[in-house]
Amino acid sequence: MTALLARFVLLALAEYPVLASRLSETAEELISFDGVNLGIAADTERGLLVPVIPDAHTLTIEQLDAALREVAATARAGTMPPERLRGSTFTLNNYGGLGVDGSAAIINHPDVAILGIGRIIERPWVVDGAIVPGASPSCRSRSTTGCATAGTRRDSCGA
Repeated sequence: MTALLARFVLLALAEYPVLASRLSETAEELISFDGVNLGIAADTERGLLVPVIPDAHTLTIEQLDAALREVAATARAGTMPPERLRGSTFTLNNYGGLGVDGSAAIINHPDVAILGIGRIIERPWVVDGAIVPGASPSCRSRSTTGCATAGTRRDSCGA
């Protein structure tokens, strides 16, 4: 499921690339990038880690799935090298597997945005006149108004 969510997020970020930028060291300007180095929040015994999948936008869904499994396993095993915890341009936090509906996602500095996804539950949710399963996404950004953030949320989650 996380690979599908990641793919949707990457497609939305192609439309809203400002959300895949970073703050400069002085936090006075945004640094833009071509593509996305996707940070993935991983719950470990040592706490939350955010390993990075470089150039995630170039990966197929199958490659994304393999990369997600590898970074999660490496992080949980405690063998993630520090250099793989740097360089993200956007973070995805899928806390739905923990049974959580929603949360205030914390942006991984110096990234400017994060998308947190809660559990997908059977709750009436109407989209274009049809009832669909609901999700509880939480998208936060320090670089934009709510419009781009809401657009990314809508485009990646159908919210």
